[in-house]
Amino acid sequence: EAITTCDEIYGEVEKSDLTGPEAQAAIMQKVMAPADSTLSKVLKPKTIAALDSILKAGTGGAVSINQLDMLIPTFVSTQILLLVKIELFPENATDEGIDIAVQKRGAELNKPTNGFETLEFQMNLIYGKPIAEQAESLDKMMEKFDKNKESIAKLYNAYTEKDLKKLHEITMQEIEEDDSTPEEKEQSMREMFTDRNKNWVNKLKTLMPEKSIFTVVGAGHLPGTEGLIDLL
Repeated sequence: EAITTCDEIYGEVEKSDLTGPEAQAAIMQKVMAPADSTLSKVLKPKTIAALDSILKAGTGGAVSINQLDMLIPTFVSTQILLLVKIELFPENATDEGIDIAVQKRGAELNKPTNGFETLEFQMNLIYGKPIAEQAESLDKMMEKFDKNKESIAKLYNAYTEKDLKKLHEITMQEIEEDDSTPEEKEQSMREMFTDRNKNWVNKLKTLMPEKSIFTVVGAGHLPGTEGLIDLL
């Protein structure tokens, strides 16, 4: 009903910027590592072994870490987290992301779709850190792999229960328990959530008085004193 009655749909990124062949080519170019910084050269041996085991188990032996050697660590970490999600919640293994799903449904109803950010911005945000930092982060992720799986399960359950307060508490606890410096934590929070939320709200303040906007973004952007709901 909300999609049917809205004037326009806004996601984090407009669907065609995410799903078209040009977008896929741009992503693949962004996630390729320099020849002197492949996974086997920047990750700890025990991280390599752990990744190989998880990849083989999650793909029935079809994928090994050697096949991903030329990819940057952050991209590999996203694929590992995807395999964890499939393992924990197989019923949703083929689900399309809700942002794309809503935009596609809107397009079928001839609703204009738009995005708050460009694909290039998001790629730089996710994949733009120096390779050494990415490698260190992936090493740490694998050292605490079982705990990370528990966090994913808790986040997923909070999401499916529509419990934004719990989702926010889990997210903030993860940030607090990270062994980064307070300054690094603040910067990460600002880059991933706070600054983006404020930018989106500034756009919505202009759009919403003129038309009915269906906004579909990651759930982590909604709660908290600097989340979209409170900012709006």
